[in-house]
Amino acid sequence: MAAAPPAIHRAVVEHLVRQEVYRRLGRPLPRIARAPSPLVVNVSARHCHLTPEAVEALFGPGHQLTPFKWLYQDAQQPHARNAQLDWVIRPPAGFRLTTWRVQAIAGSSAPVQHLVYSDGLASVSVFIEPRNPNTKPIRGLAKVGAAFAYSRDLDGHQVTAVGEVPAATVQAIATGVTKESDAAAPSALRPQP
Repeated sequence: MAAAPPAIHRAVVEHLVRQEVYRRLGRPLPRIARAPSPLVVNVSARHCHLTPEAVEALFGPGHQLTPFKWLYQDAQQPHARNAQLDWVIRPPAGFRLTTWRVQAIAGSSAPVQHLVYSDGLASVSVFIEPRNPNTKPIRGLAKVGAAFAYSRDLDGHQVTAVGEVPAATVQAIATGVTKESDAAAPSALRPQP
């Protein structure tokens, strides 16, 4: 059995990321950044976390970054609501609405609401679409690759939550969808079958 490759220290990985950032900016790497340093750079496929000190080190003193898109909604908002369809979605604690749109999806004859909730580490897509009355509703839990999906029928609509999260999380999000008119009743605060 082959030996595992040696682990690369985080400071070395961050140094490589820092070198690439400067290269893409077309700027020379400052002397202080030519070796691994304590400047922490966290990167994902979609965004990069930088401290104010790191921004100054990368772009110069006093530089301010302009947000392209905020990652989270106001934490005070208790639920997402589509005034057109009157849906209320109460996600589990820690999850916030990050994206909402109405879109056409292959196989659906009507526009589909697509909402994305995230806790900062994982995201869950919620799809709400009018169900064709001639088709049988999809209900229950399914595993799709590394993700779980939970579907239910609600007032003539198919509600599906999908994400690389525990099965209980997609179920909680899908069962947390109610009609605005039902949300006023205390029972609407409990998951519905």
